[in-house]
Amino acid sequence: MRHCATNMSGLAEPLRTRAGWATIPLEATLALPPAAQIRVLRSLDLVAVNTDGRLLMEVAAKLMAVRGRARLIGIDILLPRPDGPVGRVRQHLARHLLRRVQRFYLFQRDVVDLDRFYGIGPRCEYVPFKSNAWDRITRGDLVPTDAGYVLHAGRTHRDLRCFLAACRYQAVPTRLLLQAPKSLRQHGTANDVVAVPPWVEVVRDEDSRDSFEAHLAAARLVVVTVRPGTITPAGCGTLFDAMALGKCTIISDGPATRGIIDSTCAVIVPPGDPVALGAAVRRFNTDHEARQQIGAAARIRAQLFRGADRLHADLVKRILASQ
Repeated sequence: MRHCATNMSGLAEPLRTRAGWATIPLEATLALPPAAQIRVLRSLDLVAVNTDGRLLMEVAAKLMAVRGRARLIGIDILLPRPDGPVGRVRQHLARHLLRRVQRFYLFQRDVVDLDRFYGIGPRCEYVPFKSNAWDRITRGDLVPTDAGYVLHAGRTHRDLRCFLAACRYQAVPTRLLLQAPKSLRQHGTANDVVAVPPWVEVVRDEDSRDSFEAHLAAARLVVVTVRPGTITPAGCGTLFDAMALGKCTIISDGPATRGIIDSTCAVIVPPGDPVALGAAVRRFNTDHEARQQIGAAARIRAQLFRGADRLHADLVKRILASQ
């Protein structure tokens, strides 16, 4: 029997049923006393790290130190654009540690900057993301309506300054859904909520998934602003949930969109451009026919991505094929 440690719990069942693998939680492995941790790391055939770049590099360093034979893969690893002298030092260390990673399964096709900064391009493979709300939507537990407001939501590398600047170009009912300040900081979003126009309601939901989905389902338009220069697919989670609900979504151009969606199923605007964003909001807030056309195309496109079961099965298929 082969053994895998991972922080992505959804891989456990398809790995067991399709290949007879045993999986253990990665966090529990790293919490073991040193001697026991070394024994487990040396016994592993695969380590799969999801999202956390620091955790991936920690595991890479430990596998090198103990001369572990495990195949190390990264899934949706969110690496930052190096910024300043400290960022460049971290970049050089990361490039060294990431050489231990055999494969990166990413939710983006555009890996030009990731390769330029971290040298991982040839080891990257695109895997389509999913809608986190897919099961609730398909069961009929989450039903789209139109409460007449524009919604901005999400937490990763959001450009709140650009969004609020765009809001000043048109007085339409708008909600800015904010997660907890700590969560925003951890995901690269500055809490730039200043000079809020009176028609913008700031809603702090403290990371509530129910609140997020309810606001998304009732929105007329969904807006996802992503900071210029972002090198990971920030915004894809909100985008795919909105598409599954048949919402017309306005999103900044970036790795979440390039080569994955086009202007038939979303409105793609230049990042950091409040004038272009404001014009898009103004048009699609009032143009019912255009909004419905994009929303219908988005719903059809979302059927290609579906939910978590499809994603986990897809990942396991690729992992097993590469053994």
